[in-house]
Parts: sequence; C-alpha cells; structure tokens
Amino acid sequence: MHRQLQLLIMQLLLVLLFNSALIQLPGLITGTVVDPFGAVIPNASVRLEMSGRIVDEFRTGSDGRFQLKADASGSLRVVVTAAGFAELIVPVSLDSRDLQVTLQPASFFEAVNVTSSRTDVPKADPAVTLTVVPALELLSSAALTLDDALKMVPGFTLFRRTSSRVSNPTAQGVTLRGLGGTGASRSLVLSDGVPLNDAFGGWVYWDKVPQVAIDRIEVLRGSGSDLYGADAVGGVVQILTWHPNQLAARALVEAGAMQTGRISMFGGGRSRGWNYTAGGEWFSTEGYISVAREQ
Repeated sequence: MHRQLQLLIMQLLLVLLFNSALIQLPGLITGTVVDPFGAVIPNASVRLEMSGRIVDEFRTGSDGRFQLKADASGSLRVVVTAAGFAELIVPVSLDSRDLQVTLQPASFFEAVNVTSSRTDVPKADPAVTLTVVPALELLSSAALTLDDALKMVPGFTLFRRTSSRVSNPTAQGVTLRGLGGTGASRSLVLSDGVPLNDAFGGWVYWDKVPQVAIDRIEVLRGSGSDLYGADAVGGVVQILTWHPNQLAARALVEAGAMQTGRISMFGGGRSRGWNYTAGGEWFSTEGYISVAREQ
C-alpha cells in the first residue's frame, strides 16, 4: 500500500512537470492564405502583432501556408497582405491552429511612388510625370547595364550616349528632357536616397548597385530641385533596392559572346529590429562588392 502511494505521488509530479513545461513553450499559430475561390496565395506577407508590436513575421511559400510563434499571451492579431488583395486582420490566440485566411481582391491595385514628393503618394494620383521600371522588366530586358535599360524611358539620355560597361564613369552624365547635357549634369541619381552622382563632376557610378538588388526604379522627368536641390533641375532617377523581412537571397548568372559574362548576388534579412543586406556583382571586365546595413 505504501509503495502504491509513492507511485501515485510520482505520477502526479510528472504530470505537473509536463503541464508546466507545456505552458512555458511558445505558442505556434499555423494556417493557410487563400483567395475567395480557395486557391492558395504564395508570397503573402503574414505578421503577428501583440498590442501593436510585431512579434513574428512569415512569407508564404507555394503552398500558401504560414506559421508564427508567440511566447506570451495577450491581444494577438494576424495581419495578412498580398499584392492585388486587400489587407486582412484576424484576431487569434496562442492555440490557433490550421487557420484559413481568405483575402478579398483589392478594389484597385495601389502602388506607392516615393520619388515625386519624397513622401508616400498613391500611384493613382501622382504629382508629376513619373515612370516606374520594375525589377522584372529589368531582368527580362536585353540591356546589360542599368543605364542601357533606362534608355527606354522617354526623355532619358546619357551625356556621351555610351554604355557604362565600355566607357569611363566621367562620361556618364544624365540628361532628362534635354536639360543638363553638360559634364556637370543637371539630373540627380539616387539609391535609396543616397546620391550616386560624383560630388565634383556630377557623373554617375551606375555599377554601385547589383542588378538583383533592385526592387524598382522611379524616373522623375522634370525639375525636382524644389525637393532635391540644384542637382535635380533636369529630374531625378531613384533606384529603390529590395529589403527582405526575413532571410532571403537572389542570384543571377549570365554568359554570352564578346565577354558579356556577369554574376550578380544579393541577400539580407531582418533581426531584432535591424535590416541587414549585402550584395556584389562581377562583370567580365570589372567587379565590386557593396555592403549596406541600416536600422
């Protein structure tokens, strides 16, 4: 009888220890993002928020599934966004499993241009003449360099009209709408707000940004000097790079005749409120490595 009592007490202690361990484990919230017809939505951004603070983030794969971790209970909600769909907010708890989040198509697809006014402006109502060149168009074009691709934009020309691949950077002044066809240039080229123009002569170093690092390019044709200074009398070319919210990478390998090989790599992520990115690009005639880190 005494031995049975000891066994019973030991079993109760094990149960209590097991339950306390379960309580201390972080909660796991899982689910699938679908459209109104039940088809999964890949590359959707899913983030878990608690009292307005981002706890975890996830981007769905080809199966549309996501999983988020929460280490504390509270007012939890899942915010889901995807291109072409309206944002959806779903209240959840620590034990939420196999959620099915259905996104509705957006009333209209609204992109945000940042160059024309240096603040977020809906694309449907731009303040000035603006041309947006997405990354997919750059990668699918036959142009080998960034300045060659931009020659397809109306009003864009180079000072010497030669590609940066075969000419000295001092010959790479930008002309927009016929303004600034001089060595000093009159057009500003930015990479995430950082000028690529030489401070002395105004020429442009087009090879400072790897091809796969570019998210899109916004070309403002017309004077932007009231917002960007005297260097933007002819216009502004804004190169916006890709900033992944989780660990991700891109790579591009090309080879062709006349020594046209190229390797372009870029990657980054986000950790503890910091974004970190690193990239590099190598041509058959020149190479460089550029590294950036920002908060």
